[in-house]
Amino acid sequence: MRGEFEPPAVLGDRAVWEAPLRARKHCLYALICALWILPGLLGRSPWHPDELLLAPAAAQMAREGLALAPLLLGEPFLSQPPLYLWLAALSAKVFAFALPLHEGARLINIPLLAFGFLFLYLAGAGRYGAKTGWLAVLLALGAAGFMVRAHLLETGVAAFFGASAMLWGALLLRTRALAGGAVCGGALGFLFLAAGTAAGFAAAFFLPLLFLHSEWRRGAAAGMLVAAACALPLLFLWPAVLAQREPEVFALWLRTVIPPFAPGNIAQLPALFAWALFPALPIAAAGFAMRRLRARAEGALFAAALFFALAALTLLFGEGAAEEKTYLALPALSLVAARALQKLPDDAAVVLDWFALLIVGVFCAGAAWLLWLCLLLGAPEFVAGYVADVFPGNELPPPSVFAVVAGAAVTVLWCSLIANFGRSNERAVVNWSCGVTVAWLLFNALWLGYADSGKSYQGMAEEIRQRLRGGCIALETSVAPRPVLAQLEYWGATVGGSECGFFLRKDGDDDYAAAEQSPLWTGGRAGKTQYLLYRVK
Repeated sequence: MRGEFEPPAVLGDRAVWEAPLRARKHCLYALICALWILPGLLGRSPWHPDELLLAPAAAQMAREGLALAPLLLGEPFLSQPPLYLWLAALSAKVFAFALPLHEGARLINIPLLAFGFLFLYLAGAGRYGAKTGWLAVLLALGAAGFMVRAHLLETGVAAFFGASAMLWGALLLRTRALAGGAVCGGALGFLFLAAGTAAGFAAAFFLPLLFLHSEWRRGAAAGMLVAAACALPLLFLWPAVLAQREPEVFALWLRTVIPPFAPGNIAQLPALFAWALFPALPIAAAGFAMRRLRARAEGALFAAALFFALAALTLLFGEGAAEEKTYLALPALSLVAARALQKLPDDAAVVLDWFALLIVGVFCAGAAWLLWLCLLLGAPEFVAGYVADVFPGNELPPPSVFAVVAGAAVTVLWCSLIANFGRSNERAVVNWSCGVTVAWLLFNALWLGYADSGKSYQGMAEEIRQRLRGGCIALETSVAPRPVLAQLEYWGATVGGSECGFFLRKDGDDDYAAAEQSPLWTGGRAGKTQYLLYRVK
């Protein structure tokens, strides 16, 4: 039929993509995903939290070659799983001819996010149709905390990709046992090597627990065996090679395999979930609270709810609940929320719709333009002064004509979208995801340079490098945090062992040896924590 979309055979049966969605809707939703994924990866320095460590580690491997255990400041870097770093290093090396290493490394997020969204779509569409698949994708895309984190070098991106693949593979097990088993096995190994052992344990427990539902007790056993056969080499090959070639490093790695249990994290979960998993979490909760969802009656819903529960438990491990760990739970939660939207009353998401109009349309988009104009013009003075007090030292770069025109264009498109006041649950999700995308595009068009001016360590490293005059900073005697020293070395200020003639300390730290002499240099990032450079006696 004219206007219909014919998917490639590799992406599944035609029923996964069939009506009522036509080609224009598939293209529109895919465009929203592309506009959300691509901006924010280039044109800035490494940012907090994990990029300060992951970018230098990936850059070193891009320059010197992949290592079994990634190195940071000359020491094994085992606090993060190796596979994501290997992929980032390969990406940095491929694009080194045109991009700085940290920007080239970030580009690995593009295929991980794109295929993560694709697998999530296939998981929803394979059971409930194309509309459910796209709703799940748009809900994941609209997650409030994921917008920034997905564009950083963080293992949360790998966790999102692996969780989406695991969910799709699990649902595929019911009809195509061998293919589903291969996907599940590959996803399990990927999560273990790229997202961490806690994520790997969640996925490993997920597969056998599927047998609690009758749909997997009928014919999925063969697929489970295939999953085990695919996962075992991925789980044990790297540790075995590491144990053989670098036994000391392997002994250090073993201490990180089982994270310490930290029940105090329970108190942090509500606030963390409210930020990182909005709006999928309240929509899914409303579906269960109104008894519109019954996990026992639907195998796909049971699998998604089970994986979400196991992923949420991983936040109880480690020292503090980390936001990037929540994105292991995001694909499953988005699928549950998408299913809930289709069963809730048609006006159930009207709150989300108005929230999108007011918060994204008025607050984010309006405030982004008004504050930018105030800083650009320096008037009114009380507004520009207030922003300068909140972000001391940040500087607004000269405006780019292309960025301003692009920002204005997406703002006009957003206004034209919300001018159609037709209301439905699906439209509310589309409005929200488009609003989040517009907010992200405006931030990158107007505010990216301003934010980067206060986050980058490049200027600080250049000042210190000039003071070193070919010398280096001693790692053992420096009191500065490890991420700061890693950034200084990445930007050209050498950090070495005890033979180095300089050390760095954070302003305010007690250090009697340093107090006896005057610092050679005092400074830091713009308006941020100050550091002092001393010569070793």
